[in-house]
Amino acid sequence: MQARCVSTILVLVNAVMAADLSPTRQKSETFDRDPQWEGKRNRSSATSLPFIEQDFGYSRSHHAGKAAGEIGGKLSPSIRPAWYAKVIASRTLDEPLRSSGSLSLVEARSISGWHTQGNLYVGWFNGDARELIWRPRNFIGFRLQSFNEPDGALVELTYGTSAWQAGGMFVNAVGGGQQRNVRELSSAALLRIPPDGAKHSWTCVYDPTSANGAGEIVFTFDGVESRLPLAPELRKAGASFNRFGIFAPRIPGRPIVAYFDDLVIDGHPEDFAEDPHWEEVGNRERFRDPAPYGHNDFGYTPSSYAGGKAGELGGRLYSCNPGEEDFKAYYGDRIGTLTLNHRLTARGRFVAREFSIDSSFALGWFNATNQGWPIENFVGVYFDSLSTAGRIAAPLYGTSQGNKREKSDFLIFEPGKQYDWLLEYDPMGTKGRGTITFALGGKSVTLPLQAGDKEAGAVLNRFGVFNMQWANSKWCEVYLDDQLHSERRRR
Repeated sequence: MQARCVSTILVLVNAVMAADLSPTRQKSETFDRDPQWEGKRNRSSATSLPFIEQDFGYSRSHHAGKAAGEIGGKLSPSIRPAWYAKVIASRTLDEPLRSSGSLSLVEARSISGWHTQGNLYVGWFNGDARELIWRPRNFIGFRLQSFNEPDGALVELTYGTSAWQAGGMFVNAVGGGQQRNVRELSSAALLRIPPDGAKHSWTCVYDPTSANGAGEIVFTFDGVESRLPLAPELRKAGASFNRFGIFAPRIPGRPIVAYFDDLVIDGHPEDFAEDPHWEEVGNRERFRDPAPYGHNDFGYTPSSYAGGKAGELGGRLYSCNPGEEDFKAYYGDRIGTLTLNHRLTARGRFVAREFSIDSSFALGWFNATNQGWPIENFVGVYFDSLSTAGRIAAPLYGTSQGNKREKSDFLIFEPGKQYDWLLEYDPMGTKGRGTITFALGGKSVTLPLQAGDKEAGAVLNRFGVFNMQWANSKWCEVYLDDQLHSERRRR
């Protein structure tokens, strides 16, 4: 079936390129009413959503500490925010931070893939629910991540800045750690806490003067020390914290059960002999998961997040694996048939309400038959993230033969901020090779096509958005409005 689709598109490419180029026109879409664009798998309709149970906070149980009374329980990753935390005076990366305590891990299981893992964050954070997604903003502390073969939890030291950047290091059993892609980790060397209920001691210290002034996290687990220097450019971005406690990141996953006791937070002891009445948000709930992995929910919506009147394009998009056909989704306007020989222009408004690290989506002209990876028949821009940079947007294209993501400059965008954007494809740019230019918030970046790619051609018959299909990954919630885009003029 795949080969047949490719052959069909190649025939179309040759036929279209041989025909006279019909002129284009700019189509306006304000989304003041449902435009009836074509959608494919953009509104998931799961018939039996799984139940999520959050059951953590203060407890009179006795797992982790010297006496009865502790905090913890079952934390289940979900799109709904959930935390249990002490409200503290605002702190920053310019101040020393110190915490210590005992820990008991009772359950930590995984099957395969990030969306079957349990995750639990411990440390200083900001009480804004939108920030507690994957690689949380304004955070410093450590994360427990469930793992299998055998079951247990890995430990990652991690931090997030106010500019949506993040850094981290998985801790080794003998101390030190690994700052590398998850797929490249030496698994045998990692610290793995067994889920046997045993008591462990830990200390997490942040020293803003260490590492030549960049700052450093010093983590000690059962007497074994590990150190993570902050990246100097991330330290400059800064961070602010007004909570200390535990929370589940707002992504899919399995439950993790852990307890903490005998805490000392910046010099203040907490033995939990009595209920400390810390802040509780979503920590005692049972509900059907509104957004399991791959549960897309985007298209026309009557909201107005991007600016302008009510009505816009947007919602939640999950990136997915190349082979996950059930999760590949788009929402697009039928624009006739355009090619890489047409000059293309689009503009509009954009806002990312929430944008997790590792989430991504594409905006531009594409083909309804297949988007795929390597990406095919596409001219536009993709929105993504880099831990060291924050949230990024960069030009991208694919010919009828497929084309991997080209390395290019990118623009930075900030979740929650509204932007005007402009996307242009000039078939005569770069000495006739073709160029894509994308502008966002008054800044622009240009990507030239590689030699021969314009001649390879592309068949473009939709304009809109689709989820990126290169890796099973996280979710974002984005909106676009007041749009103009090129379409083929109808005769």
